[in-house]
Amino acid sequence: MIDFFKFRCYILKMLCIKLRRIGKKKQASFRIIVAEGRSKLNGRFVEDLGWVNPHNNQFKIETERVKYWVSKGAQPTKTVSDYLKK
Repeated sequence: MIDFFKFRCYILKMLCIKLRRIGKKKQASFRIIVAEGRSKLNGRFVEDLGWVNPHNNQFKIETERVKYWVSKGAQPTKTVSDYLKK
């Protein structure tokens, strides 16, 4: 029989690498953060890994820290993984 409490805690603590919106209205830029999978986008996060400005296609990502978090089990979202491929 599966221990549902341990299974539930494992799912809730899954880490994701995702974008967090910052900036003024109609001048959005994004921070790349590590946060729990189900946390709010403007809620608590574990670490800040870089930034993205989609208006002029500039971005900066700390690749060593991204590799560290991926090795620990963090899953990047589709958009973040596209930026990592670039």
